[in-house]
Amino acid sequence: MRSKTLFAGLIITFLLVSIAGAACSSKPTPITDVVIGNEPDETITATLLPLDTPQVAFTPGIVVATQAPTETPVGGIPTDTPTPEPTPTLPSDPYEAALVLGQRHYNLGEFDQALAQFEQAIQLKPEATEAYIQRGRTYLSLYRFDEAIQDFNKVISLDPNSATAYRNRGIAYAQKQNLPLALNDFAKAIQLDPNDADNYFNRGIAYIQYNQGDKALDDFNKAIELDPENAIFYSYRGFVHATANDLAATEADFEKALSLSPDDPEIYFRRGVSYAENFGEFEKAISDYTRALELDPNFMFAYVNRGEAYFYIGEKEKAIADLQTALTMNPDPDLKGEIESIIADIEAATPLPSPTPTP
Repeated sequence: MRSKTLFAGLIITFLLVSIAGAACSSKPTPITDVVIGNEPDETITATLLPLDTPQVAFTPGIVVATQAPTETPVGGIPTDTPTPEPTPTLPSDPYEAALVLGQRHYNLGEFDQALAQFEQAIQLKPEATEAYIQRGRTYLSLYRFDEAIQDFNKVISLDPNSATAYRNRGIAYAQKQNLPLALNDFAKAIQLDPNDADNYFNRGIAYIQYNQGDKALDDFNKAIELDPENAIFYSYRGFVHATANDLAATEADFEKALSLSPDDPEIYFRRGVSYAENFGEFEKAISDYTRALELDPNFMFAYVNRGEAYFYIGEKEKAIADLQTALTMNPDPDLKGEIESIIADIEAATPLPSPTPTP
């Protein structure tokens, strides 16, 4: 039977995009400008992570993927039939109209159509930066990181003071596991716009990947100082507290996050990961994964993680059932093979003793 750490590594196939957050289904979701999707005006989208595949995992045990636009439930599947909203009149200017149409397609997860509109906008105004930024974000959501970097390079050549371009390029570098360049870009974004909480937040995520929890904590503290109503920031700070085995601080931050965003399945998911991975509190983890699934029945990784937790409390049948449910959600081939291998291991194993939390 593989170790708990290896098993848990599967959990993190979420994107940084994540950033994130996360991705709960097998169809890619928008990656946001801030790793996990934040301000609607700052991102034409979403959840990080994009991430529905999540994620090219940014760091084990946490979801840095993205989410779908705030107006769309996680996974992009409405729980109720939405009331159609009147379609606003398009701007008369062809360039602006192409941007608006591209953003509409992006928010619906129609990335190919979004690319076509942003490319049309670029043809109309090749020296305007906004279309390159939006196309670059779309490339991020499609995991086409090199093309995203090219677009953000173009923006920087046209506007060397674009903090947004540096931040998004940093996300692309992080997805390519080039953390030194990612940190350089996040630092430049902070220098250009020191009052944007998302810049600190993204750098904090990169520091987590570097196992520099103290620096990540400093950045999350700053992000919260600048944007104290952002639930995602508290949930990631809670994760950092968990890696330091500070249960009281962990629970306080997740409670604050849930008070701000009580229906966000990713917050429950992230708290569940913290309970299981850092404190060995598998029953509490199962409760959180279950709540995440109540809020988003398509949250594939919640099934995977809950299956792991069930195994560690001796519930093999429930563990296998959850993993088999995850297989019905069309994971990518590599992930599918990993889940199948874990099921085989569980079927052949007796429950392992609960791992001792890291001191």
